Amino acid sequence: MVSTSSLPIDLAGLVTATVGPAHVDVPEQWVGVERLDLSDADALVCLLLDRIDAGVIARAPKLRVIANCAVGYDNVDVAAATAAGIAVTNTPDVLTEATAEFTLALLFAAARRLPDGERLVRSGAWPGWRLDQLLGVDLAGKTLGIVGLGRIGRAVARRAEALGMRIAHSEPGAGLPVDELFAVADVVSLHCPLTPDTRHLVNAERLALMKPTAILVNTARGGCVDEGALMAGCSPPRSTCSRTSPRSTRRSSPRRVWSWRRTSDRLPPRPGPRWLSCVRTRWLRCCSGSAPRTSSTRAW
Repeated sequence: MVSTSSLPIDLAGLVTATVGPAHVDVPEQWVGVERLDLSDADALVCLLLDRIDAGVIARAPKLRVIANCAVGYDNVDVAAATAAGIAVTNTPDVLTEATAEFTLALLFAAARRLPDGERLVRSGAWPGWRLDQLLGVDLAGKTLGIVGLGRIGRAVARRAEALGMRIAHSEPGAGLPVDELFAVADVVSLHCPLTPDTRHLVNAERLALMKPTAILVNTARGGCVDEGALMAGCSPPRSTCSRTSPRSTRRSSPRRVWSWRRTSDRLPPRPGPRWLSCVRTRWLRCCSGSAPRTSSTRAW
């Protein structure tokens, strides 16, 4: 058994206890599948950062199982694995609650201007408390539009309802049409897997449908958003944007995790052309995610 990365479990001990003595190769950190010798591997443990395509499978003639440490599996060529008689597994529901909590954290950060406040304090320019300082946006009574009401989407909905938010959702065959959801929601939160149907689901046209005060949160795959259109929409004077995570252009299209806020409805005026700008926070790699849905059973 070969792993592309260190793991928070004793993989060798678990394998030995389950199947008996076995050679288990686990590196001290992520090294990537390209650098591994797979010629004798019966099993491969990989991350969403690893692109497991037909070329990788061809390097592993003895491989019988690919264990993907993620909920989504868009980084694995399932058809090529199936043709080679290789089983593909994932880790559903492991990070449902964590991802829902992180979604709410990003929502709070965008609505209540937490990155702005942190940057102000760290700069040393904070003037002290002011009545109209960094007011942000109320969430109670606002509409949360969830794209993909699976395990994570439902977990987010439960938390948002506790905040007094109204819930709307969109998914194939249920809820609102996607365009209508973008138009009516005060917050749009993405919880759909990355498929050909959802790649660039958030594009310039749908961003234009959003309310001037809307917030967009993505804890799904980065490829669900057209980043060029997003950054154009974040340009002054229309919007404010905060985001964290690796770029979706990485070979495995890892999960982009960020929140995007268009013009806030209760910010104090200050000089300049509508005085809003794009605010970038630090990059953060995150591999939590939404539940897998195969194209044979759901459109996305």
